[in-house]
Amino acid sequence: MDGIKLDPLFYGWERDRDGYLAPTSVTKEIAPSDILKMVFCNRKEGTCNKTCSCRKLGLKCSAKMWSMLRNDLL
Repeated sequence: MDGIKLDPLFYGWERDRDGYLAPTSVTKEIAPSDILKMVFCNRKEGTCNKTCSCRKLGLKCSAKMWSMLRNDLL
């Protein structure tokens, strides 16, 4: 296949001592903690209650955000 050839060493891979490609280990979070903690309860806006997954985790209800995201994807 012809096309753009990307160097895997710039995209999360490194060479091991035998020269084979191996995934790079990371010590930092892959995203900000607020994003990693984001949960969508998948309820309609205004129906979120204490049994919602977002409330159980102590987060504000994300039903409104979920409906906006869903509309953007459709």
